[in-house]
Amino acid sequence: MDMDMNMGFSMFAFLPLLGMLINVLMIAGAVWFAIALIRSQKERNELLRRIAEKMDRKDLL
Repeated sequence: MDMDMNMGFSMFAFLPLLGMLINVLMIAGAVWFAIALIRSQKERNELLRRIAEKMDRKDLL
């Protein structure tokens, strides 16, 4: 086998690894997005809770 043939075989061996890497990156991105979304929702809920408490105090006065 010559040099070009070896390059072709090594390229085909690399393709499944590239596919697996892409899948792992997509899963990691989805997990990161879910965690970021949950954190954002918690912060928003805390802010809304504070606003509601302030409004309740003003209603009593």
